[in-house]
Amino acid sequence: MKRLTNSLAVLALAAVFSLTGASAAQAGVLAWDCPAGYSCYYDNKEGGNRIWIAPSAGCFDLGRMNPPLNDRISSVNNGGNGQVHLYNWEGHWAYLENISRGAKWNTRYQNVADMVCIDQR
Repeated sequence: MKRLTNSLAVLALAAVFSLTGASAAQAGVLAWDCPAGYSCYYDNKEGGNRIWIAPSAGCFDLGRMNPPLNDRISSVNNGGNGQVHLYNWEGHWAYLENISRGAKWNTRYQNVADMVCIDQR
């Protein structure tokens, strides 16, 4: 009976992956996945669709990246060592919001940020 239950659980999990189009490997990076010690940035709310891992502290103009990432950030997992600051270009760099160290945060300004600055600690 235990084998049957385990087999049914595996089949149910496989069905979920096939319905969502996600492989088992992809399923692990669907929400809030981020290497320890880094801040990660996502195209969707709740840490969905990671689009960038910040390499270090400093300021990063998202529009100058290849491919450009400006106006795409919807959530941030700040597992890095410094506070994250988001800015929008409006003829000047306009402050949007801060994300504290250790926070997993849906941004108040969905798909607006054009620059990320990370404090060095």
